[in-house]
Amino acid sequence: MRFALVLLCLSSLLLACSGRAEAPPPEASVAPSDCTLTLDPGPDALAKALAEAVDGAVICLRAGTYPGLATVRSSVTLRGLGDVVLDAGGESPVLDLQAEKASVTLIGLTLTGGHNESGGALRLQARSMVTFQGCTFRGNTATSYGGGAIHAQRGKVVLQGCRFEGNSGAMGAALLADGVSFWEISDATVTGNAGQRGAL
Repeated sequence: MRFALVLLCLSSLLLACSGRAEAPPPEASVAPSDCTLTLDPGPDALAKALAEAVDGAVICLRAGTYPGLATVRSSVTLRGLGDVVLDAGGESPVLDLQAEKASVTLIGLTLTGGHNESGGALRLQARSMVTFQGCTFRGNTATSYGGGAIHAQRGKVVLQGCRFEGNSGAMGAALLADGVSFWEISDATVTGNAGQRGAL
């Protein structure tokens, strides 16, 4: 199962690189005027907003660095307004999705400094869907297994126009598909990731 999913992932990536990738679906785009809440950078700003967020909330982040682990418990959208960095500082994953059957979207964010046994930035174990649009995964580490940026064991991961740079993991330096997970990848750039068995 793992190898079949990895091949599906790689096939989608090659299709994207050939210039035939489909455009992101219009329903995933969020206009700034639709922001439910707009945050300024701060140590606890994002954590507090996510703890109080209800399904359907659109949390817009002004330019800057938001440190620490972002724990998501509901169906929300996180949208970057400018150069926005989510930085776990090498202490934890960047994103922890705890909600079951949720739909979470991240737009225009950089996820960095993630550190976990597998899935440096995100280890998806919930039956949920996570969509990344125009995001960058940089400098995340899976210490003992794989998926330096993302390790998905369940649920669905959608990647649209994302970059993977300088991530590391023993198996799947950037991405690792495992268990029962589904992937859609378009227009991805994968470069400079370090692992024993390739980037994917």
